[in-house]
Amino acid sequence: MIATCVLTGWLDNMKNEYLRYLKTVDIMVRGNTDVYSFIPVMYWNRKKNNPLFRKEKGSYVIIQGHLECQDDEIYLVAEKVQYSAQCEPLELLDELP
Repeated sequence: MIATCVLTGWLDNMKNEYLRYLKTVDIMVRGNTDVYSFIPVMYWNRKKNNPLFRKEKGSYVIIQGHLECQDDEIYLVAEKVQYSAQCEPLELLDELP
């Protein structure tokens, strides 16, 4: 295990039969243009009927897990998945400090 972390984002497409992408806001820039990261996530038990696969694309989730690395690829192993109401990224303030 490399590190423990909590991520929030929207479920996206499947990468393969075990991994699904989590779409997260990487940085918010002026002009209402968001930059996203797509993080591969695997559920800890690797079963096909798991919380990551049951919800539809675009579902907002909060994931607690740890990072693992295999074949030079880092992915999140989800230990706990919570669903939340649809959430939009916060708007960037006009004036930055």
